[in-house]
Amino acid sequence: RRTERILRSSPWFPEGKEDLHLLDSPHREVVEGLLLKKPLLYEGLLDPSSSRYRTFRDLEELGRAEEILEEVGVLSRLHSDLYGLRPEELRAMDLQGCHPERFKEVTFKTITVTSLARWATGGTLRFEPLSSEELKAFLRKALKAEGQRLRPELKEGFRREVEALFEDLLAPLSEADRNRARGFLEGVLRDLVAEFGHLDLSRPLDPRFLRWVLVRLRG
Repeated sequence: RRTERILRSSPWFPEGKEDLHLLDSPHREVVEGLLLKKPLLYEGLLDPSSSRYRTFRDLEELGRAEEILEEVGVLSRLHSDLYGLRPEELRAMDLQGCHPERFKEVTFKTITVTSLARWATGGTLRFEPLSSEELKAFLRKALKAEGQRLRPELKEGFRREVEALFEDLLAPLSEADRNRARGFLEGVLRDLVAEFGHLDLSRPLDPRFLRWVLVRLRG
C-alpha cells in the first residue's frame, strides 16, 4: 500500500508503522487513518474542531489526504539528510533529566525548534537538549520583547536568517517539495510565537510546561 511504502522509504519509519509519534497533528492522525485495513479520512484535516474518522466522500478529500502523504515524505527527508541528522542516533539518545524525557514524546517540530535554537545561538543545526538559559537566549534572539516580557512577534532579522537557512537546505528538492517544506517552517514559526510570545524571561522557566523544545530540567 502506498502509505506504508512512503513510510518505509524514510529512515524514520523503517517498519512502516513505528515512530508515528514523530508526526505532528494533523499528519499523524491522517496517516493512522490511511493505515487502517479500510482507510478512513481523519476529519480534523478538514475541520480542526473534529477528531473523528470516517469514509472518504469524494476525490477532493482523497487528494487532501494524499497531499499529507507527500508532506510526510518531505518532512522525513528534511529531518534526516537535509538537516544532517541520523535517526538512529536520535533514537539512542539518553533523555533522562530532560523534557520530554522519552523519544516517543519527540515530534519533527520538536526536532526543528530545538535544532534552530542551537543554530541561532551560534552553533550548528543539531538536536541536543537546551538549558533554560540557552532557551532564553534563543527566545531573546527570535522574538521581540518589552523589557523582559516577550511579545508574540518574530524579529524580522531572525525570520530572514531562518528563511535563508531553509532555502539553502531545500536546494536539492523540487519546487513542489520546497513549497511543502516552506509550509512546515511557517507552521513552526507560528507555533513558536504562540507558545513563547508572552513569557516573562525574568522568571524561571518550567520546561515541563513548554512545548516544541528539548530542555534539560536542571541547568
